[in-house]
Amino acid sequence: MNIVQELEAVVKEAIEALTQEGIPRQALIGRQLAVYGTRLHRLVEEELKNKFRGRKFEVYVEAPLCRIVQNSGARGRPDLVIIDHSDRIVVVWDLTSRERGGHVKKTLNYAQEIANALPYREVDLEIIPGQRVRVGYYCYVGETYWREFF
Repeated sequence: MNIVQELEAVVKEAIEALTQEGIPRQALIGRQLAVYGTRLHRLVEEELKNKFRGRKFEVYVEAPLCRIVQNSGARGRPDLVIIDHSDRIVVVWDLTSRERGGHVKKTLNYAQEIANALPYREVDLEIIPGQRVRVGYYCYVGETYWREFF
């Protein structure tokens, strides 16, 4: 099982933990939404790091894109980015209260920027001897609307 398959379960566990702390996600308004979202992001980060300890991957939560994509003028701050170098997977995930126009497009743009900055590797093409192809990372983009999760 890879990180993508585990992510929704991790988010669900984090939402349940916040609910047990007495934070009712359905009743939040205004600034409370941002505070809840930030707390949710941190819990997801902690859980992912615990669950996949020892694997070679990077987790970024609300990190500036220029920190994830070194030496670039990239702008923005994705909610959650996971780079799994062993499986060559990039996950860019938006954890938000509800669907909003432009969210998916923005998340897709983040994924493209990150994937383009990661190193390719060359592999032999088995069907044509002597031919090599460049292989990058698989990208997964997703959103979780935590108000509607259950």
